Amino acid sequence: MLFKKPTAADNQSINDLVQQAYSAAPQSYDLMTSAAKALMGPESFQNSLELAAVSKTQIIGYGLLRPVTIRSEINLVTGLNLSILAVRPAYQRQGIGQQLVAALEQNAVMAGYTFITVVGQPDYYQRLGYIPASQFGLETPADKPTAAHLLKVLGPNQLKFKRTIGQDTAVFES
Repeated sequence: MLFKKPTAADNQSINDLVQQAYSAAPQSYDLMTSAAKALMGPESFQNSLELAAVSKTQIIGYGLLRPVTIRSEINLVTGLNLSILAVRPAYQRQGIGQQLVAALEQNAVMAGYTFITVVGQPDYYQRLGYIPASQFGLETPADKPTAAHLLKVLGPNQLKFKRTIGQDTAVFES
């Protein structure tokens, strides 16, 4: 398996992958496929960090990080949100998702980002070092479960927030 930066020619394969990966959870599927469609234009590749996991010639996994800005009373910090993480069902439970997340995190550090947020399965992401965003004083978007809103600080950075007063509407609706 290798990782590559997807191109526009990979869009259909990635859409199919996301549909397959989330077909067992219709609500997640609807959310992910609508997000994938909204994010997969040529211009979206310029502002995102994304990787595809490839086995032979087939894309078997995909991860997408999108910029997110968190504004508080004391600072404005831009990091990333793990918007999509999907692995084809036949390849799930083999560590591919974890490898994708690790590679995306490495790319994020190289690009100068200091944190990644995700709204996802707490048990899965906590094994990867993500902790509840509430521990940083961040409020969870109203339509998301608090336990599912997680954050990981990248590198030796220290993040401090004081009463969040807004979040980037491209990722979190407010």
